[in-house]
Amino acid sequence: AAAPGFRGLFHEPHRDVEFQVLELLEVDAFLNGYVGPIEGPTLEVFNQKFATLKIFKECWAEFEETLVPVEEHGKSFLYNTQRASVFINNELLIDKNVAVGVYQSVPSILTGLGLVGTFLAIIMGLSSLHPDTVTGQVGGIEGFIGSLGGKFISSLVGLSASVLFLVFEKIRFGEVERLSLSVQNRLDRLFPQQVVEKILFSIQKGIEEQANALRI
Repeated sequence: AAAPGFRGLFHEPHRDVEFQVLELLEVDAFLNGYVGPIEGPTLEVFNQKFATLKIFKECWAEFEETLVPVEEHGKSFLYNTQRASVFINNELLIDKNVAVGVYQSVPSILTGLGLVGTFLAIIMGLSSLHPDTVTGQVGGIEGFIGSLGGKFISSLVGLSASVLFLVFEKIRFGEVERLSLSVQNRLDRLFPQQVVEKILFSIQKGIEEQANALRI
């Protein structure tokens, strides 16, 4: 039962990051098919698409709350009052959806296992030493010293695995960061940011136009 749990220590965080990369790729490709500013009725298409996603749907729900319709040339366009990076960024995506603590502990575990292997080999080698009753010296010490190089192989393997994991971690987390930045930029282009005062002015103007139309 211990083996699956130990394997899961490395597999689960890796799977979480891979899933996040795939989901961000899907979002990025979807947003690439639109040109901003987005009209109000199209928002439902976005909602339906992102509701099927496990991770991004929460980010989108928070971002959607900042969207405000503004009437322009007889059409309703959507603008945001806060940039997408507030709700969709590398830190939030990783901290909320990836076991960061497990990921950070893996290099130490690999190095520690290598050291344990080395010390076990040394202890086993020491157990082969024995006093020589004839000469009064310790027998087997030459063979023990000669095999010391091999006993440190496990430490070297553990350290190498730790370095490789760190490189892999930087690459995969860097991919999440690159994709989240791309999604941020696309959302900011599709839903341009406007200052609150300008949005309120546009809303007030629309209300006044409607009021004038009713008087007529």
